[in-house]
Amino acid sequence: MTWAITVQYDTDQNDVGSVAATWTDPNLGYGVFTYSERIKATAAGVNAFVANAIAARDTWQTKQQANLSGAAVVLNKINAADPKVGV
Repeated sequence: MTWAITVQYDTDQNDVGSVAATWTDPNLGYGVFTYSERIKATAAGVNAFVANAIAARDTWQTKQQANLSGAAVVLNKINAADPKVGV
């Protein structure tokens, strides 16, 4: 999977703006992650954005996995407890 990026420079500046990165996770259960930040269009600004976006995506993936695992536990419990399941 790859990222999709959009950049929108400020109307009064050509080296400062907002960058948005979208990650569509290959694990379909996770869904889509979006990260945005205002940056200065320099090598340091771009490098910081890249590092921040990847770190935020990794944290999001961990949280998404915890959500899926929690949902599976509750689903199994409710299906086991409900006498009308499978009727």
